[in-house]
Amino acid sequence: MQTVHSLKDAPLSRPSHVTIGAFDGVHRGHRHLIGSMVAAAHEAGRAAVALTFDPHPGALLGRSPVAVLSTIEERAALLESLGVDLLVVLRFTPAVAGTPAARFVAGLCR
Repeated sequence: MQTVHSLKDAPLSRPSHVTIGAFDGVHRGHRHLIGSMVAAAHEAGRAAVALTFDPHPGALLGRSPVAVLSTIEERAALLESLGVDLLVVLRFTPAVAGTPAARFVAGLCR
């Protein structure tokens, strides 16, 4: 699995399947979601991509203190073990937080 820190650096030359989340702890629900996405992507001959954020979005958005369960390196290892081909780790900043959802998704669909 390759890890990049920018969508511009993502080596995607073909359509891909993408899942987005914090994936902190990669619990059973995450495993099911990611496993389904990986299976569908690979059946279609496409890359399975996970997009996550660092730091955890809750830390920036001022909700209750965020106690993370796993480091970004641990999350990467777990995602790789589930068959993810590419991990995109985006820095979660006020600019990212303020991006309208439609624009964020449009940026993924390039």
